[in-house]
Amino acid sequence: MPGGGTGTASSGNELRSAQVSFRDMTPSDPPGVTITLSSDEALVLYDWLERIIKNGDLERLVPDPPEWFALLGLSGVLEESLVEPWDRRYGELVDAALGRLRKAAVPEEPEE
Repeated sequence: MPGGGTGTASSGNELRSAQVSFRDMTPSDPPGVTITLSSDEALVLYDWLERIIKNGDLERLVPDPPEWFALLGLSGVLEESLVEPWDRRYGELVDAALGRLRKAAVPEEPEE
């Protein structure tokens, strides 16, 4: 997979974090980058990337091939870091992660 990567993840704990690291691809490349995501963010991002790749939507949504390369590399690094894609409850785990992120992004208004 382009870019390679390292990550940490364990199943069953939504508070864990996933670290996404990209190695230099050639000696002339700039230094690598580390991105830290919550486990929910990593899982939801991975699921979305896999859906647009498998549905053939990547080329429509992202018209520039170098951008495809970067997104395919990110998908590969996330796949190496996550355990959920191989869990038989994958869909449920994604739904739960989406629910937690939705709740964090759009907090409920306090009752009067």
